[in-house]
Amino acid sequence: MEKKHSRILKKVKGLLAIANDQKNDEECQSAFVLAQKLMIEYGINKSDVEDALISEEINEESVTIFKKMFWWERQLSSIIGENFRVKVFWKNKKLDGENKRKSKIVFYGLEKDLELAKEMYLLAFEALVYHSKNYISYYYEETGEARERYITESVKSSYISGFLEGLENRFAEQVAILQKEYSLLVLMPEVVEKSYEERSKGFGSYSINTPPPVIDEAYKEGMKKGNGIDFTKSTIDTTDYSSVYNKIITYSQGATRGLLAKIIKIEDEIMILLNCYDMQNEDLPTFYKWELAFDYPFEFAKEDDVSRFEKNLVDFQKNYSESFNELETELGVKLIVK
Repeated sequence: MEKKHSRILKKVKGLLAIANDQKNDEECQSAFVLAQKLMIEYGINKSDVEDALISEEINEESVTIFKKMFWWERQLSSIIGENFRVKVFWKNKKLDGENKRKSKIVFYGLEKDLELAKEMYLLAFEALVYHSKNYISYYYEETGEARERYITESVKSSYISGFLEGLENRFAEQVAILQKEYSLLVLMPEVVEKSYEERSKGFGSYSINTPPPVIDEAYKEGMKKGNGIDFTKSTIDTTDYSSVYNKIITYSQGATRGLLAKIIKIEDEIMILLNCYDMQNEDLPTFYKWELAFDYPFEFAKEDDVSRFEKNLVDFQKNYSESFNELETELGVKLIVK
């Protein structure tokens, strides 16, 4: 059990490193969410992944990375805050090398409430993203319209508006159930109110600019879906693994220890991998498709190993072009080699 905890811990640290590299908002946030889900699932505390942690009764918890913040993320965080006894605020700053300011969502409250509020936000966030993407695809299939950015954004914002309203209604019904399960009180603790009053001195004001729904059917379907989700039990696996796609990993167990691989995609928690075998002869690297469960022991490769993998792939493409092309066909992706 301790070995498994250690393996998961290494994956979480690797995901948090991806989340903090600030190269791509969507990938970083996806890695952050996946890391948080693993921490919740395996009972990993912040103290396990941070150098130090001062445990306090009242604390604050980042729910996103610094990124371009969409209106619906702010609105979702407000809904969670109102229903799960936490205050919500947004931190803003300019990241190195960027002109525009970026934001992140922060929850503030008692430790036990922060844990539940964060978990509920992550569940709702992933459900919203998952169902909105599905509905957009459904919309185009049903209408036969050509995909255009304006139409896609209109469908998406209308669906999300409905989803959030349905979700808010659903929480009103389910808070009583969650109270029993988590011994949760609805009222904000007075100690949090007083503490936040001091914490928020100097905070600016911000109003959420919510676009009006323009596609009525999308709005209605979103509301129906948001109102139908049951967060008191597992309803759907919406885990987004995209942040680890194309990452180079190294196996850390048994005969495969030290073997390098690239994560092509993950389906039903099974990794589709491009393995690189060069242990006996680096001059003749071999590549082949492989499949393993996501919980198999691995670590994210170090920079030198990533360079080694990429060099081997270039050599493989150059010397064995026919096998390389067959491998691309088998994996169903283009193995882009620079």
